[in-house]
Amino acid sequence: MGKVKMNAEIITIGNEILSGLVVDTNSAFLGKELAKIGIQVDFRTSIADSEEHIIFSINQAIKRAKIVIITGGLGPTHDDITKKTLVEFFKTELVQDKKALEMVLARFQKFGYAKMPESNYEQALVPKSAKIIYNEVGTAQGSHFTEGETEIFSVPGVPSEMKWMFENYIKNFLKTKVKGVLLYKTLRSCGIGESSLWEKIGKAEEIFAGIEVASLPHFFGVDLRFKIKAKTQEEAEKIFAKAEKIVMEKVGASIFAKDEESLQEVVVSLLKTKNQKLATAESCTGGLISNLITNVSGSSEVFFGGVSVYSNEAKQKILGVKGETLEVFGAVSEQTVKEMAKGVLELSGADFSVAVTGIAGPKGGTKEKPVGTTWIGISTKTEVFAKKFIFAYDRLGNKERASNTALRLLWEKLVSENEI
Repeated sequence: MGKVKMNAEIITIGNEILSGLVVDTNSAFLGKELAKIGIQVDFRTSIADSEEHIIFSINQAIKRAKIVIITGGLGPTHDDITKKTLVEFFKTELVQDKKALEMVLARFQKFGYAKMPESNYEQALVPKSAKIIYNEVGTAQGSHFTEGETEIFSVPGVPSEMKWMFENYIKNFLKTKVKGVLLYKTLRSCGIGESSLWEKIGKAEEIFAGIEVASLPHFFGVDLRFKIKAKTQEEAEKIFAKAEKIVMEKVGASIFAKDEESLQEVVVSLLKTKNQKLATAESCTGGLISNLITNVSGSSEVFFGGVSVYSNEAKQKILGVKGETLEVFGAVSEQTVKEMAKGVLELSGADFSVAVTGIAGPKGGTKEKPVGTTWIGISTKTEVFAKKFIFAYDRLGNKERASNTALRLLWEKLVSENEI
């Protein structure tokens, strides 16, 4: 098969996905990774563990897609029927594969099993007419069929196994078949709403002619996602560079990262560059800011630690917040959050501190301080400031927005040339 324009369909198999017991993360991963190599996903289908549904879905997919990736139903249990159904569909038979059997046996021996369960011997039975995608991180083998101009891949539903097969077999195969380049790039903004962002940039169809641009709002800003079609990677990169220049000229102060980089990763990187430490004091977020920071590899170099001071007693005993402050102004106030920020800075000896106190809800709000009211404070060794927000979402949403907004304020401080 020569180089042709390709589209794809993803078929996920599993009763647990349809029932909502398991979230389908495989389709999201595959859609994103296929886009990176220039293959557009036109259809995503989720079906039950049913021979009838599997056969119907494959028939439909072959008619409308050049690439079909099927995930799920390849285990050793009675409800894993994908492999047997594929054998029937492609009019072939199951045969034992020596390499697959050796790999499955070795895996059980590695984990200390004296004897492998009989059901797992079936994992070494593979469709005779397919190319085998050997599984080095699990026991179920994948299969690669060709039907006319369509390539069909069947891989396990276990995310780690599916990802391994995609990275080590499917992606490499597809790269040889793609015509031209489809480049996706993202510029990530924070601290600005979608309408305000586009007011500053202008009309996308005029400014970014020939480029597809999508704006994707998130908790604390908007991602601008560019889709660029070109003959070569170099040409696509040049087109994006021009678009990026326009964005940076108009709203550069709000752009914190490119592509997949998170706000916490940027914050950690900036702290490393400055060789400075951070400490946190959290009330309503209950340690979520610390969690976001410590999700970043290498954060131990810059993160001193954090305290979760949920009660007024904890705020007083650990951070030295004055009882009078709490009594007069309340736990959710500018005065309290400033004392929290200064208290954890002194306690830790860090260069920066972030403090958060608020009413996450659904109870606890008043007319003066409704649910979602949040104060965020940032302190350095010379300055402290606080800002009020009203998020007005559900409890988890308020905690997430408060945490991300705190990181955004810290980022703004770190990139600013001026003191707060």
